[in-house]
Amino acid sequence: MAAPSDWLARAARARLLAGGRRQAAGLALAALVVAFYRALRAGASKADECGTGGAAVLSPWPDRAPALSHPMMAPRASQLLFLHARLAAALGVPPGVADVGALAAALQDAAATGSDLFEQAAALAAALARRHPFYAANLALAAAAAGLFLRAYDLELQLTVSDAPALRAHLTAGDRAVLAAWLRARTTPRPLE
Repeated sequence: MAAPSDWLARAARARLLAGGRRQAAGLALAALVVAFYRALRAGASKADECGTGGAAVLSPWPDRAPALSHPMMAPRASQLLFLHARLAAALGVPPGVADVGALAAALQDAAATGSDLFEQAAALAAALARRHPFYAANLALAAAAAGLFLRAYDLELQLTVSDAPALRAHLTAGDRAVLAAWLRARTTPRPLE
């Protein structure tokens, strides 16, 4: 039997071919987060808390991205529910919302924060990690939600398994500025199709 992350990757490709681009993106992110979560469970090396492997991180982004004049396209609750259902199925944890109010509050927290894309993604992830709206996999969903948010702006979050401990530390610490800088350093523009 194929690993759940393999199944998610195949499902993402199938949905993309069928024209379901947004669902395909969610499935692809779910596959990435499943790999991250498994690395954390397996006790991935915590020696490198920055997740850079000792190498300098070159970012294509300035210290602060320009402010945008239009409202942010934050993920809707339905997108987060879909993403969580896929993560829960792949990770073998119980699905479902433990606190609807916490989910709504997390989305409101993210919508009320800054005009920078990375600050907004960090606010969404930190709010989901802090409020624990789901029964399980809240940190995995927080990471996937940040990736989904950035992907809506044609930005690709480039993560490796060695980044998992640092991402977990940033999510649990709740420092949005540090998390935003960390996300900015690991994001590249998606190629035009």
